[in-house]
Amino acid sequence: MIAVKPMMKVLGSLILLGLLLGAVFALPGPSGGHREALLAGKTKTICVGRFLIDLPEDVRLSRSQTFIDGFHVNAFPETSDAFRTRVAARQAEIEAKPNELRRKNLESATRIHVNGFDGKMFVFGRNASYTMDFGKRQVLEGVALEAHLHADGLSFDLIADDYNPQLIGNLPKLIGQLRRVAPGAIPAEPGFCFGEGMFVDPLVADQGESTSIFVDIPGHPDVVIAFSTMAGTKPRHGLLERSARAAAREPLWMRAAFKTLREGKRSINGLSGEEVAVKVTELNLSTGFGLDWEMAGNETDVHAPFLHLEMETGRNPRAGGKPVQSSLAQDSVLALWDAISSSIRLRQSGPASRLPADALASRQP
Repeated sequence: MIAVKPMMKVLGSLILLGLLLGAVFALPGPSGGHREALLAGKTKTICVGRFLIDLPEDVRLSRSQTFIDGFHVNAFPETSDAFRTRVAARQAEIEAKPNELRRKNLESATRIHVNGFDGKMFVFGRNASYTMDFGKRQVLEGVALEAHLHADGLSFDLIADDYNPQLIGNLPKLIGQLRRVAPGAIPAEPGFCFGEGMFVDPLVADQGESTSIFVDIPGHPDVVIAFSTMAGTKPRHGLLERSARAAAREPLWMRAAFKTLREGKRSINGLSGEEVAVKVTELNLSTGFGLDWEMAGNETDVHAPFLHLEMETGRNPRAGGKPVQSSLAQDSVLALWDAISSSIRLRQSGPASRLPADALASRQP
């Protein structure tokens, strides 16, 4: 429910548009057997960060970019030949121009052989900015860091555009903690998972691990589900408080377009959070639903991060999010929401494996 979302936007579509287009009329939703069709089948369990969530087996799943310790992390399928060609081209591109200080751009290219991965790590793009501190000019330098890794048809890129040069060692350490995860498998080791990869512990909340998944249901293009996790965030105003404030700011005629279905505290498998669910009637008389569950978390605990689950119906993605009649009736929406949200739980794990000492091989000029 975007009107009460945190500062981080989880979905591209905006329920706030519903506030602007809302009216006082209501239109019943479809009465078909969508709930039975969606919930009677098998489910699959997905690992998102340090948590598990169960979804209908036939859903389509996409993931956002993962972020950890200042690095954006992408994982994607790629052949070994394509990987070598791409990394060689990237190195040539870096070497072809000077950095912002008009010096040699590439400072180091390090070969990587660790945990079944092959690849390279680049340090380049040194830059400088200047500040005044008690009347004295201070120079602040930054560098770009990139690691390109490949194993068994899968590539991982770890990228930071402007990183503290004194902390360059964070990247090889992080590379040593990276593991492949078999498609559909649930990791046994403690750590932070994102699709076919994970970073094994030890990790701390200050490293800001975060990732999200987005779920589409075949036959229901107006239904979108998102689940996100972000560690190390400071507590903010809660979902219930933000919802109340958002409602209070709207005129009475706008509030009439919203019907609150649920609003209150809700603990899920020991995870203390808050829940808001609304039914929205649009100006075109279509009906949609917005449901949110959120856990504020503890900014110092990776096992208690900020968590947010969202489900929205009644938006046409092919028409810029134009309101359409929800393809799920209210009872089906709530049943699907309850089935998915109730499955969120902390992933249980065993002891971590020891990290190899020889994570990086010889340097190249």
